[in-house]
Amino acid sequence: AAKTVVKIDASPWTSILNVVRETWDHGPFNSWDREIFYFKDSFGNFSIEPEYSHLDSNFMINRNFGTGHSNSDKLIDHDDGSSGYIDTNNVLIYGGIKNRDGNRRHSSNNLIVYADTFNTSFGILQPYLLGPMGAHVHSHYTRKTDSFCNNTIVSYSGEFISVKDGAWFAGDIFPEMMNNQYFTPQNASLPFLVPGYNKKIQSLEEWQKDGHDQGSTIRSDITNKDVLAKARQKLGLP
Repeated sequence: AAKTVVKIDASPWTSILNVVRETWDHGPFNSWDREIFYFKDSFGNFSIEPEYSHLDSNFMINRNFGTGHSNSDKLIDHDDGSSGYIDTNNVLIYGGIKNRDGNRRHSSNNLIVYADTFNTSFGILQPYLLGPMGAHVHSHYTRKTDSFCNNTIVSYSGEFISVKDGAWFAGDIFPEMMNNQYFTPQNASLPFLVPGYNKKIQSLEEWQKDGHDQGSTIRSDITNKDVLAKARQKLGLP
């Protein structure tokens, strides 16, 4: 597919491999939301707020080793106002989760691996930026209705988080982040970089002092064998 593969809710235990090869756009899973939503909820009341959709326990790997970064780096792409998603227990290799505009997107207990291996070398939480990411949130519309918590993120470069329009991210505008585990394999200097943020960040400690990612940790003692074990455990494989 040129732009995406799945445009509806993904069922649990789905594997999606080697897609979105023609363009560097969107992701294997792509959702859009520009329509007025009006329905009767489970209590019989009319509502304009959709119930949550769930992406749970999926495996996605997306990398075209023949052409480098020409395929998409956004494995789960909640685009253009997509709202009301819960992404849990997914294993994402060479990319991550994008949340643009919208609200109520919650990413937890996901394993996000080597999203920074593309040539542009951006990292994990990306509020609208052209580069690999784990969770991408558009800066103009996101507040603490979104969250990125209890995830495990592995990055060679330490560029875990990337931001566009970083000056917008202050106080309650930045999504809630906490209790994440960050790893920089065999890099004991433990870099933690946030390109595009409104101030220079070079360590997790500095990031936490600015009010983000409380309870999160960063370590370097992880190998590919450890990552594979974590992926198997996450997906319930022997």
